[in-house]
Amino acid sequence: EMTMGDWSSDVCSSDLLLSSCQGLAHVLFEAGSLAEAVSAHREAVSVARSLAALDPEGYLPSLATERWHLALALDEAGRPGEAEPHLREALSALRALAARDPGTWPDLARACGSLADLLTELGRPGEAEAPLREALSTRRALAALDPNARLDLADTCGSLAGLLTELGRPGEAEAPLREQVDIESSVLGECPNRPRER
Repeated sequence: EMTMGDWSSDVCSSDLLLSSCQGLAHVLFEAGSLAEAVSAHREAVSVARSLAALDPEGYLPSLATERWHLALALDEAGRPGEAEPHLREALSALRALAARDPGTWPDLARACGSLADLLTELGRPGEAEAPLREALSTRRALAALDPNARLDLADTCGSLAGLLTELGRPGEAEAPLREQVDIESSVLGECPNRPRER
């Protein structure tokens, strides 16, 4: 039977390993060693999964994020088909987290955008509309809470307009394009020298 001390020791050791795997994956990715980066991300997912089993509240967000990063690494390595299920798993977890924690909304919006990009890359732009609209909805909620998030909302409006145009529906692209222009004009008018956040 595991004691509290054993549990704490396991979590501490695994947390250190997770941080190390994350750091290694980042360095390998930046160095262009994509196959090795994918392996490091897989290890990070495995460690995060073990931690989430011990402490769901503390580590389910990390597990979702690591799955997302693995998907991005697989896509960058030219394996988008392998990336899709990992990204969908990450999104499922992020949706559950977002339902109770607005702090995860930015990650949810970015992951939705990543799925839309991936589906377009896979030659399925029609399927990309739903996650992109989900990203837009999430960005709207964020902008309502934080005016500094408006430029991200504008970017997503532009992405949706581009997708709709690609899908042969330019008439539907007008509204999000106008919204993008309105938001950017408003922000520019408030602070002309404000750097664009990323």
